[in-house]
Amino acid sequence: MNQRGFVNIVLILIGVIIIVGGIGYFVLRNNQTLPTTRGPEQAPSPTNTITQPTSTPPQGQIPQNQNMSIYQNVTYGFRVEYPKTWEAIEATIKGVPKQSTWAGNVLQGDELHKVTFLEKEYGVWQADFAVRVLPNSENLSIKQWREAQLQKSDAEQVQCRKENPESPCLSARDLQRGEEQITFNGLTAYKISIFGFDHTRECIQVIKNKFVYDLCYDGANPNDPDFDKHREITTDILASFKFLN
Repeated sequence: MNQRGFVNIVLILIGVIIIVGGIGYFVLRNNQTLPTTRGPEQAPSPTNTITQPTSTPPQGQIPQNQNMSIYQNVTYGFRVEYPKTWEAIEATIKGVPKQSTWAGNVLQGDELHKVTFLEKEYGVWQADFAVRVLPNSENLSIKQWREAQLQKSDAEQVQCRKENPESPCLSARDLQRGEEQITFNGLTAYKISIFGFDHTRECIQVIKNKFVYDLCYDGANPNDPDFDKHREITTDILASFKFLN
């Protein structure tokens, strides 16, 4: 074999090695950044996890509907029933969610506790019902607390526009589509309608024992062909929500 032929063979081998190595890196890179769907976070880093209060079905209590399970949290003083065909997922990570992390797994901002009830098997749209618990350290009324949150969002919008002049920088007021004062579990509460771009969310906000409870579910949703069925279920979940004391 002459010297030129030997050089050509060496170049071909080097090219193959580079291509195989590139494919391996691409596969590894994709596996590391694959977005997760709704569900428990896989193997969260010990440095950004927090301990959540134990939430177990209360002994000696039976759901009003045999097709429902009971979720109870003694630390934050509430119980709620949800379908046995759904699952309850508690947020276990504290901080800003990564792009590939489902937000339901993460406690953001002032959230003390968050549990999301999710439909296990679904077609086009997965129904959910979320309960967030936030602090009311200043012992505000629900009306005062809501106004304080809106003012905080307004201030963040001003700062956002300074730093990002071309960004829309939407505030909570911009996204709010309606507000109604109601009575919930015998307490003054607010029912909020929130713009979600392709659908709306409805939230019940109420204060009990220095905690703010934010209960959210889908409002109008043209994307969900099973919306009427899902709406009936979330209405039943909301009706089952009770404070422990």
